[in-house]
Amino acid sequence: MSKMNPPDFKMTLGGVDFSDPEMAKRVIEIEVENIADGPDYFKVMLDDRDEYFAGGGKIKEGDSAKIALGYVNESCIDLIEGDVTGVESFRREYRRKVYVIRGFDGMHRLTRGRHRRSWLDMKDSDVAAQLAGEASLGSECDDSGIIHPYIFQNNVTNLSFLYERARRCGFEVDCHGATLRFKKPELSDPVCKLIWDESNLPGGGSMGNRLLKRCQFSTSTLSQVDEVTVRSWDPDEKKEIIGKSSDIHGSTMGGKKTGPQYAAAGSPSLKIQISDQPVRSVEEAEKVAYSILNQRASNFMTGFGASEGDGTIKAGKSVDVSFVGSEIDGIYYVARANHILKVGAGPGNGYTTEFEIRRTGH
Repeated sequence: MSKMNPPDFKMTLGGVDFSDPEMAKRVIEIEVENIADGPDYFKVMLDDRDEYFAGGGKIKEGDSAKIALGYVNESCIDLIEGDVTGVESFRREYRRKVYVIRGFDGMHRLTRGRHRRSWLDMKDSDVAAQLAGEASLGSECDDSGIIHPYIFQNNVTNLSFLYERARRCGFEVDCHGATLRFKKPELSDPVCKLIWDESNLPGGGSMGNRLLKRCQFSTSTLSQVDEVTVRSWDPDEKKEIIGKSSDIHGSTMGGKKTGPQYAAAGSPSLKIQISDQPVRSVEEAEKVAYSILNQRASNFMTGFGASEGDGTIKAGKSVDVSFVGSEIDGIYYVARANHILKVGAGPGNGYTTEFEIRRTGH
């Protein structure tokens, strides 16, 4: 492996600041999971052999949490800011007592309770901002454009409802700190390069380049289509509403062909029709068609693996995979990143980032 500085972290849980060396010594393991379709999650394991935490109520449910990971002499990168939602104590034979703190980012507040209500003459982005405010979150919302005469939330959580609305207009839902983001997906420049084999690492290692520890890639054309048509009915105008899309966001992402292009070989038709999505205009139908097409296209090529820890690898970002194989190398969208720091110098310890990535072509 490349020569790396020792792992480092910055963390506050409730009123406990782990920059204090005595507190830092108690940290056994830190895990932060960042995913594209749900609240981000964290777990911290602490040495509590003297019951400093369990007995003193130093960290409890409802406390705030903030975690950043990195390396000594490098900046630690913020990974999560949220709330403690549960604590746990356990003992195992011949081992010290361990205190475990678990929690989520601010999006978990949108999972509390189910609601049945409606909005008149509003945009999805305006509804998202309203729901963020109800959860004491700020909001960053791109303009979703279409004013809907009627929007109905049918006995589901606010988060499930937001995901439903986001999928219809091709948006993503995420939470950065205490701010809910309801925005168009952005195919950004790669945040880092994931490289197989140390001989390909420039200068024996540099910031922005991380060695892969393991990886697995696969393709599937089973769900690939090259055109989606959404059909609905306008009861006021008494006419059919039709919207189509064949535009794949991000094209091949560095590959030679898209999934639908590979699937076309030997297939009589790659077109599908959707008629169970109520829409009120051609523009809305086209947005729904575009969203469905790109959800399918993005799952053509998927990868799983782990690399040297890097806090820039987050859901919604892009990474550049290199020197794995000509059919694999290229730009990938990060669907999930799991950052794990195990304190110690022995085998299996250190900072690792596990990931799930995908792209539209190869």
